[in-house]
Amino acid sequence: MTDHRGLDLARRALAVYRLRQDGSNPEVVTLPSDALPELARAIATATITSALQVIPFFPQDWDVDDYVHLIWRQVAAQGREVKRLYLLPHRGISSDLLDTQTGKDREAGIIVKLLPVADMPQGLAGAGGSQNLWIVDDALIVRDHKGLARMAGAWWVSTRETDLETARQGWEALWRQVDIAETTTTSLDLEEPLALSADVLASVAPVLCTRDHIDRSSCAWYHGAWQYLRLLDLVSTPTWHAGFYTAALERALRDGGGPSQTLITGTADYSLCAYVLAGYRALGLKPAVTVLDLCPTPLFACRWYANWKDVDVRTLEADVLDLSDSLPGSFHVITSDAFLTRFQEPEISRVLSVWRILLKPGGTLVTTVRIHSLAMHARDEEDEIQDFADRARQRAERWRWFLRRTPEEIRDVAERYARRMSTYTLGSEEIILERFRQSGFRVESAELGAVPGELRPTTYLRLVATTDGHH
Repeated sequence: MTDHRGLDLARRALAVYRLRQDGSNPEVVTLPSDALPELARAIATATITSALQVIPFFPQDWDVDDYVHLIWRQVAAQGREVKRLYLLPHRGISSDLLDTQTGKDREAGIIVKLLPVADMPQGLAGAGGSQNLWIVDDALIVRDHKGLARMAGAWWVSTRETDLETARQGWEALWRQVDIAETTTTSLDLEEPLALSADVLASVAPVLCTRDHIDRSSCAWYHGAWQYLRLLDLVSTPTWHAGFYTAALERALRDGGGPSQTLITGTADYSLCAYVLAGYRALGLKPAVTVLDLCPTPLFACRWYANWKDVDVRTLEADVLDLSDSLPGSFHVITSDAFLTRFQEPEISRVLSVWRILLKPGGTLVTTVRIHSLAMHARDEEDEIQDFADRARQRAERWRWFLRRTPEEIRDVAERYARRMSTYTLGSEEIILERFRQSGFRVESAELGAVPGELRPTTYLRLVATTDGHH
């Protein structure tokens, strides 16, 4: 039986498709993503002297004995040079999988370095430095053409000198950056797994979000965007006040005189919870933390983080303004971040009153308050919004490997956030401090802190206050 004419035409269509995929340049070949095992075997077999690799590490779905890993270990064991740089989703990652992977690599003779993406220079992301990349015998490069290996993509193989030169420069810069980061990066008080949880929160926000003090109808646009923007260091969070929260919370927990009950009132995600838990851990105390919010999404985030840290955290879906009668004098420490500016009068006075009622005598309040009058306005609002969104897209390039949303999608999320987000002013530093005193607090410390701000540079009041009975 002879082939049907249609089959011959289908073969021609496939040939045209492959030509279009590869282009007319004989130095470039494109393969579908599921061809990786065959591609790796062919390239590894042909490797003569060396292979330099950049490999993003995904702790969620990593296989230490994946076929591709086994092939390159064989190459190294046979005496050819294999250098592998793992890009890590966050600086404080602790994973048995990572330890096992690097241990087996080194045992086979692979030279391994680790680089958190946060320590990668921004310029390298645009030059291909954050892609899954192999440079073989300094003559051929292999990389993921789409930029996200876990989704539909294609592997791109090239011997063009221009591609090789770009890849070489990116590789050398990243390899050097490991040593630079180890000597120049300031050790953070806290490192959070944002690259692991941002997609999770974005997925659950449309389902869980109801309303909160940010948006009285639905806050999904806010909570769904928040961790992406935090990952890109574009929004005000406890991280912008890391030294203040670390020192103030440890001191407040130490002064509690035993097992200290801590209440977090209002939170966008688990950031402040992470600082509170770090304070308990630093003092060797068992955590006793309650997180309160109107919206289920940030409460889910705190439970996710607590489970990740293997600790217990209590969550309470309620309005802080309704708590004074049910939990009076229940907490040694209350903390919040930029919470008061979510309210207008007369609710501001009510929040201050509730805080004082909920604290035990001598209890401590640790918080920050944005001072709107000290924000710097350099351009009109529309220019600031567009600049904010563009910065989000640019910064998201380095995280492309670890997030399911593309930089362009994150830009849209950032622009929507910038257009809808609003806060209210409480007045000057003097006015804010006087309001705390009138509400029954003794101000123990108050300092101004300048931060990058969201749309513009901003100043916050970092405040520690106590109720009657202190000392």
